[in-house]
Amino acid sequence: MLFSYLSNSVVGIIDWWLQNDMMFSSEYMAEKLSALFSQGPLNIIEMKIQLD
Repeated sequence: MLFSYLSNSVVGIIDWWLQNDMMFSSEYMAEKLSALFSQGPLNIIEMKIQLD
């Protein structure tokens, strides 16, 4: 179940990126995907809220 969740989230993010004309560089996307996997989405959201 975990593998399915992770792989579908990556495919979804890449699909979104492609449908939005790759508005971010591939390096930026790789960095953000790496952060999502290493820190988790909730930690990323909390960090953004604290920075705002």
